[in-house]
Amino acid sequence: MTSIFSDWLVLADIILISIIFILCIFLHNRILNFLGDFSGNLRSFLGKYSGFFTILFLILFAFEQLLLIVGAYYFNVAPKLQMFIGIFALVVVSTATLEKFVWEYKFTKRNEELIKVSNDNNLLFSDVENLIAENRELKKKKR
Repeated sequence: MTSIFSDWLVLADIILISIIFILCIFLHNRILNFLGDFSGNLRSFLGKYSGFFTILFLILFAFEQLLLIVGAYYFNVAPKLQMFIGIFALVVVSTATLEKFVWEYKFTKRNEELIKVSNDNNLLFSDVENLIAENRELKKKKR
């Protein structure tokens, strides 16, 4: 009885995975658009609330250090302590990498904005120079 039930579960899993795969193929455009929109919103949020993320990472690093101290006290056996410290180091490095990613994004985003504003200003200045030149020509023609 259990064998028949498990065979049906395996068959149901295969059918479910197949349906999900087929839906992903047909809806990949919508899925990718959703991910693109989500990514854009996340970028905007990261740029807008960068101070919040600075404080969040500081608190996260402090919490991880506290976790190391408490864990080292709790696991006073050497092999467990070594494994705990290794896992802790992995968590700290992962957090630092995430922080680096966020700040690199912020830096590149600000650079893109600076380049865009600089290009817009250059276009405005060239338009002003053209207007000044036209104004001079009109004054010469008027005389």
